[in-house]
Amino acid sequence: MSVSSDDFQQLVEASPSLFALLDDISIRYINISGMHLLGVTDGSTLIGHSILDYIYPDDQRAFLNTLLQAETQTVDMPLYVEARVHFATHSDIRWCGFHLRPITIDGQRLSYVNGQDISSYAILNHRLQAFEQQFRAVFYQSPNGILLINPISGLVMRCNPAAGKILGENRERLLGKHFDVLFPPANPQSSFRNLVQTHQAISESRLYQQADGTIMPLVITLSYTFWNEHGAVVIAILHDISARMSAETERREREVIQRAYEKEQEVYEMKYRFMSIVSHEFRTPLATIQTSTELLENY
Repeated sequence: MSVSSDDFQQLVEASPSLFALLDDISIRYINISGMHLLGVTDGSTLIGHSILDYIYPDDQRAFLNTLLQAETQTVDMPLYVEARVHFATHSDIRWCGFHLRPITIDGQRLSYVNGQDISSYAILNHRLQAFEQQFRAVFYQSPNGILLINPISGLVMRCNPAAGKILGENRERLLGKHFDVLFPPANPQSSFRNLVQTHQAISESRLYQQADGTIMPLVITLSYTFWNEHGAVVIAILHDISARMSAETERREREVIQRAYEKEQEVYEMKYRFMSIVSHEFRTPLATIQTSTELLENY
């Protein structure tokens, strides 16, 4: 793009965005909004300084690479890069979005920089990215099965590895299936549509039949939430309770055996007491008879 210096200055001085001209990476011109963005009142203090002096160190490489790419590209269109800038007078940092492109002014080729303060957007975006990273870590590493379900259609949109393992299915085969088909409700009131109407977390006991016919007892927790570009979504967390039920069955069997043993001990003690009483009752008359017999023999 080629313009005169007067036309360029008239165009950018009234702009609320940063406008600057770079000779290589040195600042040759910057408008009033740019000075305010960098925290200075006298633009002459910026002239001749490297633009990288005001770019946060961790973002300098990305900014410089984009600047070099803009200068060498054959298509006349700006390239975009986001970078943090720090004030010349204090340590505050702001996020800026920069459009970079080459420009020819009065026959001299320079780099044209247009920057806008995007701090609010960038902070929110980075928080969302951090949340998504945390969610992905939980989603893929959780020992519990997790399904993301469309609240309108009831179809499974995504599932984690644990869900495939618990259900004994290839994850791809679970996608697109209806929740009630995978986990048949015990009654109409427990259908997926009725459960999600409350928009509250609900736990349901369901049975899932694997391909080999094995019946899996599950506790499924449904929670209604929101999910960036997908809008609303229902998260279903699958808890495999087969081990718990096996342990409960074993516990009950042990209790039955223990009660049977205690009953047997009780019967044995009753027999022992009975025999003791009978023995005592028979011993006394027998002793009397024996004594009488001995007396008769002696006399």
